[in-house]
Amino acid sequence: MPTGSTLLIYDPEGYSLEEYHYEEDGSLHSHTKYTRKAWRVYRTETDSVIPSENRTFVQSFNSDGLVTGTETYDGSRSLISNSKNDFPSKRGGAVVSTSKEENGDGGVSTTETIDESADPAIGLSRQTTTKDGKPYYDWLIQRDTSGKPVTDALTFVDGSFSEREVKPDSTTIEHKYWAPTKTHTYQTTDANSGSSQRLAERLHEDNIPI
Repeated sequence: MPTGSTLLIYDPEGYSLEEYHYEEDGSLHSHTKYTRKAWRVYRTETDSVIPSENRTFVQSFNSDGLVTGTETYDGSRSLISNSKNDFPSKRGGAVVSTSKEENGDGGVSTTETIDESADPAIGLSRQTTTKDGKPYYDWLIQRDTSGKPVTDALTFVDGSFSEREVKPDSTTIEHKYWAPTKTHTYQTTDANSGSSQRLAERLHEDNIPI
C-alpha cells in the first residue's frame, strides 16, 4: 500500500462501499464503511485508529440525504456524544436547521445552521453555524449550473479549515488544516481510477515545515 494514500472499494455499480486512509509510514489512519442503495447513502461509520483521534463516528441519513443523527464513540466503544437533527425550516429567504447533542455526562449542546443560497445563476451558497449561541463554522459552496458542487471552503473559529475543488475531469483536490496540531493535509483523487495521493505536513508556530 503506497504511503499517505487512500484505498477505495466499490460495489459493482461503481459506488463506494469502504474507504481506507493511510499515514505516510503506511499505518492505517481511518476506515469508513458505507451502508447504501445505489447512490443513496443511509449510514456511514468511520473508525479513526491513531492515538490522538481514537474515535468512531456514525452518521445516519434520511431519503433526501440529510444527516438525521451522529454518534461518537471512544476507543472502547463507549458513547461520547449523540446528536439528532431537526428538519430544516424557513426563516426569511434562508433555511434553518438545528441539532441537539448530548454527551456522556448528560450535558446538552445546541447547534443552529443557517443556509443562504444565492441566485442559481451564480451558484454560490453559504452556511453559517453557531454552537450554543457562539460562532462555530462558516461554509461557502460554489455549484455549477447543474447544481453540483465544484468548490467549497469550510472554516472553523479555531482556524482549522477544509478546502476542496473538483476539476472538469472530476479530479478532486483537497487541502485541510487542523489547527490543534498545526497539520496540513493535501489529497488529490482521480475519479476515473479511484486512486488517491495524500500528504500530511506538520508546521511550527512560524509555519516552517518540520
